[in-house]
Amino acid sequence: MAVRLTPEMTELLGRVMAQVLSILALSTKSMKEKRISKHFVPLNSRLSDYVTETVLKRLVGKTVVEDALEQLDMLTKEENLMTAARTLEVAHQVDDSVTVIKEVVHEVDGNVLATKHLTHDVHKDVTAIKEDTLSAGHNLKVIERGAEHSSDYNFHSRTDLFMSCAKQ
Repeated sequence: MAVRLTPEMTELLGRVMAQVLSILALSTKSMKEKRISKHFVPLNSRLSDYVTETVLKRLVGKTVVEDALEQLDMLTKEENLMTAARTLEVAHQVDDSVTVIKEVVHEVDGNVLATKHLTHDVHKDVTAIKEDTLSAGHNLKVIERGAEHSSDYNFHSRTDLFMSCAKQ
């Protein structure tokens, strides 16, 4: 899942990019300009030249590039805060989604458990039917054997009765 930028974050990123471009332009301009000390009477020593330039810069104040860098620093701090807030928001959304998924999984687990109990009951019913079928099959064999003996007995009894009647 990609985290979308908010309009505020998009605006801030635009301001950061504009500040970076401004810093690059100011730095380039500053490097092209002659050093400020060259506008004054040259001194014999390089050290005195450096000191003069440093003192003049302090009198004038911060350089434009330093101001731009400070502005960029403030923008990036603001960006970090926005990013942290957005991350926290997304984390809460993920947490809410995980909670919903957990509830669904719990329901599915309950359904699986209920299905397991039902299939266990069906298994007991099938086992009982199987036992009844085997018992009925056994009883049928007993009846069949009994019928064979009974028909043999009836046939022999009738034959004997007929013969005895014929003898008389």
